[in-house]
Amino acid sequence: TVKDEELFGLPAEELLYRLYHEEVVEVFEPQTVSFFCGCSPERSGAALLLIPETEIDEILDEHKGSIDMQCECCGTHYFFNKEAINKLKQAQ
Repeated sequence: TVKDEELFGLPAEELLYRLYHEEVVEVFEPQTVSFFCGCSPERSGAALLLIPETEIDEILDEHKGSIDMQCECCGTHYFFNKEAINKLKQAQ
């Protein structure tokens, strides 16, 4: 129901009134937005340890001795080889 001219040309308050004039609409002060991802090597390693050991060994063999886990949120890669996985197991 909104035309391009209205969407890009009207102040936010007027546009909200036109769309929701039968409702009580409250406009809050703007806030800065920042990105935070809670991923870490420890969390990725803990997720890796949920996979059965035989399957981990198969993945290591298939991927030349290294497992690459990528965070779907921020894109960070975490690499685990057999030695790193053994250290994770010992730390449990």
